[in-house]
Amino acid sequence: MDRLTSIFLDSRPTNQLTARFPLQPFLDSATRLSYDDPRRWIYTTIGDMAKDTRALGYTYAPPASSDALARAEADLVTASSTPQPAGGRAISLPSRPRTAHGTEAPSRSGRSSGATKKIPYVVFTGVGCTPSGYRIDVFAPEAASLVPDPAANPDFIGQVTRLGMGPGRPGGGGRGGERCRKSEVMRVLSAERYSDRLGGGRGDGGRGGLKVVVTDLESGKEVGPEEVKALSGFEPVVIWLSV
Repeated sequence: MDRLTSIFLDSRPTNQLTARFPLQPFLDSATRLSYDDPRRWIYTTIGDMAKDTRALGYTYAPPASSDALARAEADLVTASSTPQPAGGRAISLPSRPRTAHGTEAPSRSGRSSGATKKIPYVVFTGVGCTPSGYRIDVFAPEAASLVPDPAANPDFIGQVTRLGMGPGRPGGGGRGGERCRKSEVMRVLSAERYSDRLGGGRGDGGRGGLKVVVTDLESGKEVGPEEVKALSGFEPVVIWLSV
């Protein structure tokens, strides 16, 4: 979440946020939550969080997986300059499946458009709001260990966190209605190091043989496969994209 926030802020260099800007739904230096208290002044502010992370009780390790789509560094904006729109960076999904080596599968005519180097990405589509928070750990096919440790477990590809918006107000009212995106988004993990293990044709709907463990953040318990199927945006697919 911190990395997503950083990307969002870097892409909008002219935004100005004061130290008193409330970070809803966090209270008391982000130790408690409130989803519907109208008193915005009681929420944790940017100024409250502008501390050395060690003072908050945690430190950062290097990212287990680098950002799949790195944005070019924003131009320096001075007080006298006006930022010019530069647009974004789009990706194109392949129209036909790719083989484990990144070559395009033969078309109906039996011809291939040629071999090109491809990199696999683990893609979660249909990502939207959930009432509870979850951690999704992704592992390579035939992983010997399902421990989500990037240093000790070479089969660990990466992790996606889904922060819950809460159950809503008792007796009615949606969950986090003002903070929840109406449109669904996509989350991506790079799996370049596992190219030789993410072949197609496994009969798993494009999942590439991945092993996925979903954990409920509140209870700490693993979520069963039937419950996972009922949640939107929790089933990954492997997509091969050009470098």
